Amino acid sequence: MAAREAGGAVLGRSAEKLFSLSGLFAVYKPKGPTSAGVLNLLKERLLAEAGVQTNENKRNKVLKIGHGGTLDSAAAGVLVVGIGKGTKMLRTMLAGSKKYTAIGLLGKATDTLDATGKVTEEKPYDQITKGDLENVLQKFIGDIMQVPPL
Repeated sequence: MAAREAGGAVLGRSAEKLFSLSGLFAVYKPKGPTSAGVLNLLKERLLAEAGVQTNENKRNKVLKIGHGGTLDSAAAGVLVVGIGKGTKMLRTMLAGSKKYTAIGLLGKATDTLDATGKVTEEKPYDQITKGDLENVLQKFIGDIMQVPPL
């Protein structure tokens, strides 16, 4: 088998195996990094493990890899990653159903409307019942067009 080239470099056996991969797999993204950051780190480590030297300007042309939906940097969860021809299947990942788990803190408001901001207001919440919460959560079931707060 003739050696293949990627970004101008001749590939070894490990690199040939890496570039022949096609499919989908799951990667756990912890709170903190962006989805793109996790993907870039994964790509960097895969290429390094295969012994592929990359030119920073051509790095994105060397290994085809992508994810099937962005997770907020404040969220932890599963990124569906496609490699090779598997990247073409990622569009269907966005169309699938998703399940979310949330943890909330009652009685506090922040300047960013999420857990990362400074608390701007505190109110008592002892009058709120489990039923009240379950009724509100019903609004988050089904098809929802997400609209960021302005």
